[in-house]
Amino acid sequence: MIGLGLIGGSLAKALRERGLCQTVIGYDRNPDELAAGIRLGVIDEIADSLVEAAAKADVIVLAVPVKVMESVLAELKPVLKETTVITDVGSVKGNVVRAAEAIYGKMPARFIPGHPIAGSEKVASLQQIRAF
Repeated sequence: MIGLGLIGGSLAKALRERGLCQTVIGYDRNPDELAAGIRLGVIDEIADSLVEAAAKADVIVLAVPVKVMESVLAELKPVLKETTVITDVGSVKGNVVRAAEAIYGKMPARFIPGHPIAGSEKVASLQQIRAF
């Protein structure tokens, strides 16, 4: 999980609690977020760098601001395995897709643009999220 803010942290915790990953590795520029991630059981391990996190990952979730997505994708490019799946939780897809195309020359087949399901106006109840 690249970025342990509200959406990234929530997704990491849900994946971990449901046993959907062997290990949830977290990276965030803010060391306090990483420490909280371990303390609260959101992540299993801390990566010291973006490159370290990506080099170990089978799936990468980019939970960073859209304005830094291109620089993050550029930093990840040299260490990605051919089989690594990338997705994001950015709120706008046009910018994310353009960033991926700029870095990789085309939209990589292993990049799956995602979208967060967040905001009370989009979800009837927390029970529905838990059931999902």
